[in-house]
Amino acid sequence: MILYKYYPNSEYSYMAIANKGFWCQNAMNTNDPFESINRSVFSNYSSVEIESWKSQLEDMESSLLGDANNDLSLVTSLNRLRQGLIKLFSFCSFSEKYNNVQMWSHYANNHSGFVVGFDIPEDIVTKVNYVKKLPKNNFNSYLNIIKNPNDFEALNIIKSDLSIKTNGWKYEKEWRMWVEKEGYFFYNSDMIKKIIFGLNCDNNTISSIINITSTISPAISYKRIGFFNDPIRLKLIGLNQNPMMTNTNIIID
Repeated sequence: MILYKYYPNSEYSYMAIANKGFWCQNAMNTNDPFESINRSVFSNYSSVEIESWKSQLEDMESSLLGDANNDLSLVTSLNRLRQGLIKLFSFCSFSEKYNNVQMWSHYANNHSGFVVGFDIPEDIVTKVNYVKKLPKNNFNSYLNIIKNPNDFEALNIIKSDLSIKTNGWKYEKEWRMWVEKEGYFFYNSDMIKKIIFGLNCDNNTISSIINITSTISPAISYKRIGFFNDPIRLKLIGLNQNPMMTNTNIIID
């Protein structure tokens, strides 16, 4: 599937492209404060759930059980466990959309940067779920992954649990690639399929990015964003066309 990543016009972006690396940030460092929050304070857990977690902790001979003098302290201890595990996960974000005005403004230097389209296998990314109400913490999966680090079903549930954002971010249509530690994840050059330059991207930036990427893969498609009116929208145009076009006949995507 083709997913897009927005880049500002900066030396760090050039470095990431030249080195063929996705920067992956720790799951605790997100732009939505509700992502890694202790959701337990908003949740009521049933006696069945509580007893199930106690039983699992007993089987694991976990020290957390000693801290659980009552149901509330058990949930608090489990949340500390979850918070500790979250710190072990890092991710890189992509979007389904290359033409979102807000994302060009927020992540690409007010439209002066560029977007790269990557061909990414769907089985290595997780789709973000946008919600109106935060769900309960899924402690079972966190306990399962401690008991068996190779429990891939539990791991995928945790990735989904960590890919929940509030509805205000829905316009981003985000997907996440999860890795074990913060830093660069290096990809194959043939994953780069498209590079799209912003409305305000200058010719020097365009030339620099083309010079860098043309040596990486000769099959990359280069386009730029054009502004269209009635209705207002962003569309792909050729590199040599005026980005402030209004003639819809020259749309090429």
